[in-house]
Amino acid sequence: MVADRMRGPIPTRRPDVLGTLHVVVFARQMRSLPFLVSICIHAAVLAALLLLVTSEKLPVPRPRAVDVDIITEQQFRSATLPPAPIAIPTPRMPPAVLSTPAETVPAPAMPPTLEPVLTTENGGMTTATQFFTSRILDDPKNRQVKQTLPRLGPEERIIQLCNIEGLEQLRLVSAGKVPDSLDPSAMADTTITGDTLDAPGGAYRLHKKWYSVSFTCKVGLDRQSVIDFKFKLGAAIPHNQWDSHNLIDDDIELD
Repeated sequence: MVADRMRGPIPTRRPDVLGTLHVVVFARQMRSLPFLVSICIHAAVLAALLLLVTSEKLPVPRPRAVDVDIITEQQFRSATLPPAPIAIPTPRMPPAVLSTPAETVPAPAMPPTLEPVLTTENGGMTTATQFFTSRILDDPKNRQVKQTLPRLGPEERIIQLCNIEGLEQLRLVSAGKVPDSLDPSAMADTTITGDTLDAPGGAYRLHKKWYSVSFTCKVGLDRQSVIDFKFKLGAAIPHNQWDSHNLIDDDIELD
């Protein structure tokens, strides 16, 4: 009996079909690539959330304190107005040197020493036997005078040459005195015939006084020299006649 019982049917467990099915399905899903990608994405999102939750908050910097000064309205205007302009003194310039027009000739520099060679004729007329115009014009100091003369008209050029010669001749007979101006037509008109100037009523200035003089002067063919000069000195011209003859006691200086 005992043996028969032992030989009887052996009880068996009922297989878990549902569990087996889930394992098979899960195994098949694991083999799918999209499923693996989905698992990775979910894992990354979960890790990011954990980092956000556990990360420390960055400290917010505190605003810096600003010092504020309370000023009056007058102080505000003084601080905002532009600075006053600085007055720069204008430097003093030396007087300008005016250029000499072509119609006038500057006074030439006279040589320091020249020996007079004069002869006196009847009637008090003095004849010069030595002439100085060419020598005066050749002086480097008188280069401007020499360059100006050719730009003058023929008659004006004769007058200027005779004035240069006349001043030097008058200086030689004035016993060390230096006449500084000669006007050949001060008291009477002049006449020019060819190369000769006749001045019967001239005047020259010496120490701010005017004296009468008459002279005749002949220039050379080169119009740069004097080849004949005769003159006669006269008396002092009264001061009350100066204005009517345009005579002045000193040259006008331009500032």
